Amino acid sequence: MPLHTTLLRWWHDEGGDAITFGSDAHLPSAVAHGFADAAQMAEAHGFRPGRSAFHRWSRAA
Repeated sequence: MPLHTTLLRWWHDEGGDAITFGSDAHLPSAVAHGFADAAQMAEAHGFRPGRSAFHRWSRAA
């Protein structure tokens, strides 16, 4: 189930400084399903990836 944008907006507004992504897939083919959408939502709410899109994301400066 994807993260609702309201929660991500709240986290940013309250000063949350980082987010991470996880994948609780029950089938290998489902690992990281929806990652691109989640990454796009994170960027839209002021977070940027670390060394790569798969590392910890921090608040944009």
